[in-house]
Amino acid sequence: MQGGLSSADYKRDVAQAIGIQYRLKLETARYNSKAIDLATYQAESKSFAADYERLYSKWQAVGKGVDFERDCKQRLDAMPMPAQTPAVQGKVARGDMPSAEYKRDVEQAADLQFQEGQLAKRVLKKEIDNAAYTKSIKDLGARLTPLIGKWQAAGKGSQFQSDSLQRARVLAAAKQSQAGPWRMTTGQELILAGVLLILPGYLTSFKRKKEYRELRKYEFEHRTAGGVVQFKTFEDSEEHTRRLKQAAGRTNAVGCLMILCVIGLFMTGIGIILVLAH
Repeated sequence: MQGGLSSADYKRDVAQAIGIQYRLKLETARYNSKAIDLATYQAESKSFAADYERLYSKWQAVGKGVDFERDCKQRLDAMPMPAQTPAVQGKVARGDMPSAEYKRDVEQAADLQFQEGQLAKRVLKKEIDNAAYTKSIKDLGARLTPLIGKWQAAGKGSQFQSDSLQRARVLAAAKQSQAGPWRMTTGQELILAGVLLILPGYLTSFKRKKEYRELRKYEFEHRTAGGVVQFKTFEDSEEHTRRLKQAAGRTNAVGCLMILCVIGLFMTGIGIILVLAH
């Protein structure tokens, strides 16, 4: 393959790519007519796919990969399909193409299409980069195209693509059902943990504040001009003193809980950022 990037180089590479894909169709027709065995067909298909990949990668590197594929497809679609041999034509006419072989190819094509869908999800979640996605899609396409071409040459291309797509959807639904119970993301877990830390601290602080206010209110209402708090009985005085000591002792515990509140607020904030970023 030459490395020029001129308009003439582009046209020459498009023509070369079309020739590669058409030869692949010819090999597909030969395989369907039993003129070549499966091993030979797979070896030829792999060679053609590698040659096409080199041409495509050349123009993708300069931002013309989409144009290259479009132009190849348009010109290839305008070309007649390779003629079927009388043996294949007879099988298609009678409708007795091997059902086991058809089902096997449908399963294989469905699996390849399912993998394409999984790759799309992974690239959207940024689990893989665009370069890895493109390479993987090309590899899957190189395996899927011969299967489609095989049954297209046998006159069952539309049915094959419809059956394989339907089967791929079944595989996707089965995968979804096997995903297991819903699990929280890291961000959601941080939000929950943060709220669980904030609530006890807030509620305890509110309760202690209310209790201390009641004690201060009693002192205010029963304080004499000399600044002495009066009680009806000695027992009332001791009870008030005890409650004051308890309130003072709980101050340290409230302080610790307030620290937990601050940590909880921080964790909640981080969790919200992670959820929004996701």
